[in-house]
Amino acid sequence: MYYGRGLAGYLHAASGRRLVFALFTSDLDERRRLDALGPEPGEEERERGEAWLERARDLERALLKRWASAF
Repeated sequence: MYYGRGLAGYLHAASGRRLVFALFTSDLDERRRLDALGPEPGEEERERGEAWLERARDLERALLKRWASAF
């Protein structure tokens, strides 16, 4: 699915605490734009979606890293 991502799990923080998290990331405007193009995205749209997904994963990693060190 393009322009939507979810991740949930447990994180063991530097303090020894176990944290539970759920992250949901989306770009509703981009998803609507993509849906308006039809049922099968072209190569450019797939690449654009993959780039968005990589940025979403980067955000997840940054948040988890920050939480692991802060808590």
